[in-house]
Amino acid sequence: APKVILAAINDKFPGLRKEAVMLIGKSDSIVKAKAESKLAALAQTETNNQTKAAVLQVLARYKNVLNLPVFYSSLKSESYTVQAAGLFGISQVDEQKAIEVAHTFENDNEGELTEAIFYLYGNKGDLKDWPYIYKRYTSGTLQEQIRLLNKFTTMVKKINDSNAVRQGIGVLTDMGIKY
Repeated sequence: APKVILAAINDKFPGLRKEAVMLIGKSDSIVKAKAESKLAALAQTETNNQTKAAVLQVLARYKNVLNLPVFYSSLKSESYTVQAAGLFGISQVDEQKAIEVAHTFENDNEGELTEAIFYLYGNKGDLKDWPYIYKRYTSGTLQEQIRLLNKFTTMVKKINDSNAVRQGIGVLTDMGIKY
């Protein structure tokens, strides 16, 4: 079965490639070790954004500094999903560099990329990241606010500034009263 899975990442159908990649992510360490270089190569050539994002997510689990160029190149994609996966990959190797990269996406992000930025700032960000978090959260749609709620509250509870905490609690209170 491992040979079939490894062969499937080169299939012409992107859905099958994605499934193969997901199976590699769940496989034992022997299969994963054999697959890493193939996944890195696929991440650079894959044209289907959903499959490419899956490849990057699995590749990120290796936490290998040698994969950083692959993750950085994915940041040039026009797909927010691919960019988010690349940012996640960088964060698995070097969280501080990932935060620096996240700052460059503050003016242009949606969906999974927004979630990735919120996750990074919520876990490793600091007070200088609060203005972005606050503005992006309060200007988001209700659906976005619901999706980002956990990450927003993580930032509110860890931030060490009474004004920012009051601001965050105010937003959460207003949301609770309104909905």
